[in-house]
Amino acid sequence: MATQSDQRPFEYGNLDIVKVESDPRPLRIYLDGVWDMTHLGHFRLFKSVRDKFPNATIIVGVSGDEETVRLKGHTLMNDEERAETCGHCKWVDEVIMPCPWIVSQSFLDENHIDYVAHDGLPYVSANSNDIYDFVKQQGRFIATQRTDGISTTDLINRIVSRYNEFVFRNLKRGVSRQELNVSWTRAER
Repeated sequence: MATQSDQRPFEYGNLDIVKVESDPRPLRIYLDGVWDMTHLGHFRLFKSVRDKFPNATIIVGVSGDEETVRLKGHTLMNDEERAETCGHCKWVDEVIMPCPWIVSQSFLDENHIDYVAHDGLPYVSANSNDIYDFVKQQGRFIATQRTDGISTTDLINRIVSRYNEFVFRNLKRGVSRQELNVSWTRAER
């Protein structure tokens, strides 16, 4: 039985987004992630894929809460919030939530996905040295670029480093110490 990828009229080969000038093919390109606190780096990624592949359908996979917590840790936004935020981005055409943590051939075929895009470094997770290896082996991987200086971890670190400033600001605005989960002594400082 022929798979969807066998039926597509495209010639495949792994791509580096930096080296692509413009690819006019009507591809279906899949990007998966947690997308917590969706930020400038995420939006630049979506835009860069759209800019390089103007006729493509950009599909964003959003990992579900249960699998994300088990494999990566807690998020600030739940999966519904993360999916809706991605869906509001003008460079995103479709959102799949929850998406599989590791894509499979059947997932690619069922969703008619031509390429999977992610940064090119091996992604070690879920007992795999690189969860994108099988896609790379097929020549259906687009290596993308991260935005330096902006990540969800960077944003969380900024918040944590300015914790006291944010607590006192919110107390002055009338947020209760219970809502902020701070002790009475901290609130009185």
